[in-house]
Amino acid sequence: MKTYDLSILIPTYNRKKCILHAVQSVLQQRSSGLTHEIIIIDDGSTDKTYELFAKNRYPHLRYFYYKQNKGVNAARNRGVEKALGKYILLLDSDDRLTKDCFEVIAQYTDRNHKKMVPLMLFGTQEIKSGKLLSHIQEEKVYSYREWLEAKKVYGEFLMVIRTDLLRKNPFPEEFFCFEQYHWGRLIQKNRVFASKKILRLYSYEQENRVSKKLLEPSNAEKRFRDYQKYLATFGKDYLRLSLKEKYADLLFKQGFYGILSGKKESKALLKKSLAQRFSVFVFLVFLASFLGKNAFLRIYALFLKTSFFEKMTTTPV
Repeated sequence: MKTYDLSILIPTYNRKKCILHAVQSVLQQRSSGLTHEIIIIDDGSTDKTYELFAKNRYPHLRYFYYKQNKGVNAARNRGVEKALGKYILLLDSDDRLTKDCFEVIAQYTDRNHKKMVPLMLFGTQEIKSGKLLSHIQEEKVYSYREWLEAKKVYGEFLMVIRTDLLRKNPFPEEFFCFEQYHWGRLIQKNRVFASKKILRLYSYEQENRVSKKLLEPSNAEKRFRDYQKYLATFGKDYLRLSLKEKYADLLFKQGFYGILSGKKESKALLKKSLAQRFSVFVFLVFLASFLGKNAFLRIYALFLKTSFFEKMTTTPV
C-alpha cells in the first residue's frame, strides 16, 4: 500500500462554492520533498459537491461521501481512518494554505520527530483583513500548563499531528465546535511545538457562521454541555496549577451559555466564577440573569456590538 509523508484532511458540508480554493492551495505548494495526499470527507452535502471530484481530475486526491451528516469531528475521524500519511494536516474547506506551507512543515517534521514531539501548531491569518489570529510568544515546545494558561500560545492554528496519535485518540464526536477539549487531552500526555510562521489563511465567514449558530438555543445548550465536560476533565488541573482566573472564565462561559439555554444551574456557575475572581462584567451578567431569558437576550444583543462576543467565540476555550 502506498504511503505518504502528509495527509491533508478536508472535512466539508455544503461548501461547493469555496472548497476548490482549499484544494488549489494544496496543489500550488512549492517543491518541498514531502509526498502528500488530499482526503475530502463529505459529511452529507446536498449542494452536489461530489460533481467537483467525480472525474478524478486532481492527483493524489480521494473523495468520500457519507449520506448522514454527523458533524465535523465524525468527518475527521473517518478521514483519519482513511489516511495513508505519517502526519495529518487539518484544513477546513473554506480555508487555504500559504504557498510555502509544505516547505516549512518539511523543515520541522524530522526535527520534531527526533524530539518525540507529535503535535505541531503553525500561525493563522485572516484572509481578507490580514489580521493575525494565532498568538505564539516564541517558537518552542510548550508545556501542558502553558497550554491551559492560554497566555503564551492561543488562538487559531494550523494543526499537524502524527497519524498514529489521532488513531489512538479519536475526536470526541459528541462535542459541538469545541476542538480545545481534544487538543487538551492530547497535550496532557504529549509535547506540542508551536511556530509563529503563518501557514494557514482563515476565512472569517466561517467564524460568522459558527457565531450565529451559537446564538441558537439548541446550540447554546450543546455549548453548555461542552464546557461542562471540559471542566469535568480539566477543571482540577486549572486549580492544581493555580490558574484560577482562567478557571473563573470557564465557569462564566458555561454559565453564560446555560442562561441562553435555560439551565437552572447557570446562576450558581456565575456565582462560583465570581468567588474565584470578582469581575464587574460577570457581576452585571449575573444580575441580568434574574431578568428572565428574553431580557437577557436583549442585553446579549448589546454584547454583540462590542468586542465581548468576539472574545467569547475566538479564545481557546
